[in-house]
Amino acid sequence: MRYTQLFTFTLLAFFTYAQEPTKPVFESVFYQNDGKIYANKKLPIYLSISSSPDGSNPIVLDTPANPSDGSPMYLDSEGVNFIRSKWAVDPETKKIASPKREVLFPVHADGIAPISGITFSGAPSYSNQGVDYYGKGLSYNLSSTDQISGVQSTFKSHDSDYAPYESPLDVTTEGENTIYYFSVDNVGNTEDTRTSSFVLDLTPPVSNYTLSDVYGDNILGPTFNIGLESTDNLSGVKGTYYTIDDMSQRVYGSPIDLSGLSDGPHTLRFYSDDNVENEESIKELMFYLDKINPETQLVVIGDQHEATYYYVSSRTTFELPAIDNKAGVAKTSFSINKQDVQNYATAFGLPNELGLHSITYNSEDNVRNVEEKQTRTFYMDNKAPNTTIDYGTPQFFTRDTLFINQTTPITIIPRDKHSGVQSTTTTVNGEVQAGNEFTIPTEGHKEIVFSSVDMVNNQEENKTSRVYVDNTPPEIFINFSLDNIGTEDDLPVYPNYVRMFIGATDEKTGTKSIKYSIDGGPMTEYSSPRTLDISEKNTFTESKVYDVMVETEDMLGNTSTKEHKFIVKN
Repeated sequence: MRYTQLFTFTLLAFFTYAQEPTKPVFESVFYQNDGKIYANKKLPIYLSISSSPDGSNPIVLDTPANPSDGSPMYLDSEGVNFIRSKWAVDPETKKIASPKREVLFPVHADGIAPISGITFSGAPSYSNQGVDYYGKGLSYNLSSTDQISGVQSTFKSHDSDYAPYESPLDVTTEGENTIYYFSVDNVGNTEDTRTSSFVLDLTPPVSNYTLSDVYGDNILGPTFNIGLESTDNLSGVKGTYYTIDDMSQRVYGSPIDLSGLSDGPHTLRFYSDDNVENEESIKELMFYLDKINPETQLVVIGDQHEATYYYVSSRTTFELPAIDNKAGVAKTSFSINKQDVQNYATAFGLPNELGLHSITYNSEDNVRNVEEKQTRTFYMDNKAPNTTIDYGTPQFFTRDTLFINQTTPITIIPRDKHSGVQSTTTTVNGEVQAGNEFTIPTEGHKEIVFSSVDMVNNQEENKTSRVYVDNTPPEIFINFSLDNIGTEDDLPVYPNYVRMFIGATDEKTGTKSIKYSIDGGPMTEYSSPRTLDISEKNTFTESKVYDVMVETEDMLGNTSTKEHKFIVKN
């Protein structure tokens, strides 16, 4: 017995079908075909027995051990399932048939919906960023397969309610299209809706030309170019093609260079096609190419110095006078560091940034002939020199003051990494100091002011260095442990247990060392940790005249000496 499939269409009104229309609902059923019984796997099955061929007076079977397993029963396996009796019985003898065989009642369970697909034909196609585009002549075909009960129907919606699909359909609506489709099998398993979205493009591109510049009635210069622009609102422009005069057709990729053409009239022909083979009608542009070049000079005004580079300063300006032997100069243009091109009107300067800068310039005459660009490079030196001061030796630093003496060499060191040093000025306490190497002979506080100028007149700010010139050595003091006991030959006389004490003071830097010698002997450091001090040992025990020479040195090497003679008697 074949069961009838029931389905209901519900109409859902939309102004446009931007969304899926209401999908038909199908009843889960049993289906019999070619002697096979198919059951929707979701359907319950109730088994009953009857002794009559027509099934009258049935008795419903149950499963006493687990009643819920049999009322109802569900098929567990996709595909063929069997209701069975262990052994077949011979209807005549009512005995087990020989050979033994099971009694099998097959039922085919189907719980899987069909699988549908869509194919397009008859039109060029193109895909870009996940969007499919088609051209003229497009049609589509739907197909579906089902592995068990078979496909009952396929349905489609294209700007309409769902309807059964029967044969390939044409698509004629330009723009975005969406086709919804699904299939249902013979036991009511309904496929999830599938969609195919695409764009139908029936319109060719639109191309136009652009001129980089023009004078008069389409008169162009040899450095002008012609740009071709093409737009396509759907699949996009595939290519733009052009010819000039009798040349072979070329694919447009960048503005068309006219410099290789001869002087005179020319005709440009061009068109475009899109990615689904819609082709535009040919368009034309007639123009005249004229060739003559002006000449421009670059004049540097103000600070400048030519060496490794052509150095200029932030005060330097530039002028661009130009001449033309025919039509006259219409415009002079320039760019700095290959940035925006400017029209020249008055003198201009370079960016106030240290380093190399370029000026590119050219002129055009009144028939738009363009001079070849010229480029000159300049080095912007906007940094003043850096001048330092160096003090040689001797020198000593204490109490936030640098001390030197009249022998200390002083060097002024001007440096300029760019255009170089032009001159350096130095004053000492307001008086100009000649040269960059000098000493200061006079003692006292000194203020040294110095600065430099480079070759493009960048002036360094004055720098000041303060120093104290100390030419005065320590003052030596010699004392004894007791007063003299008399004089002899104008020399003081002391007893043989006398001790001598030596000291020295230095007003500015302090005493560095005190040394002494006795009777022409070697100089010995006073208060040396290596020997007993002269005041701590019996040095003057012999009766005689002693000649003590004392020598001191301050922290700058200024030295003083003092000789002291005296007599010791027992």
